[in-house]
Amino acid sequence: MRIGILEDEALIAEHLSSVIADKEYELVFLCDNVIDAKKALTLGVDLVLLDIKVNGKLSGLDLAQHLNENYHIPFIFISSNFDDRTIEKIKILKPYGFLTKPFKNIDVDIAIDIAIEKHISLKEANSVTKTYLYVKDKGAWIKLFYEEIIYIEASDNYSTFFFKNKPEFVITKNLKYFESQLPSELFFRINRSVIVNISGINSLSSKAVIVNEKEFLLSEHANKNLLKQYLNLLK
Repeated sequence: MRIGILEDEALIAEHLSSVIADKEYELVFLCDNVIDAKKALTLGVDLVLLDIKVNGKLSGLDLAQHLNENYHIPFIFISSNFDDRTIEKIKILKPYGFLTKPFKNIDVDIAIDIAIEKHISLKEANSVTKTYLYVKDKGAWIKLFYEEIIYIEASDNYSTFFFKNKPEFVITKNLKYFESQLPSELFFRINRSVIVNISGINSLSSKAVIVNEKEFLLSEHANKNLLKQYLNLLK
């Protein structure tokens, strides 16, 4: 994740920089005025943190408009006071989040995560044919292609992904979340703990399925619905 910062208060800038470093993101630029920030955008960034009132004639609102018109990069506004007039301008610019000074590390952490998730969701919603799922693993966003996923097995709030040609890994989200994110015509929740890729089913009976040589029991509710989807996929 490549991040740029527009901030003219040294202590705030240092605070933001340290949070980004802790999250193992890359700080591409740290500018105290809009002119320099515009030039630095050519280096390529995935997200920008914008203080509204900075050095120079132009404000963070001007840079936000520049981002919308030329880059379509998500941004988060930073301010010590979001007055009514500023809020009205902000609504037009459609930021991906806000940080109110003073803020804590966790505030920055959450704001960045929400902004990235929202940006990914909007991009995927505009995609004609979606073939992948984005997940966050150890601070990095990873694209998982549907065809590579064999099944997902959950334990409490952790879900383990199993793949065809690479090691499994664990994501700190429950199975219900992935059930809502994955296309129902390709993936099916066969019981409380497992979602399978229907195309990866080796055999199917009234009580169990075998996926990648591993047998899973079917819940009573799942039995009939899975058979229909399995047969549809074979057509």
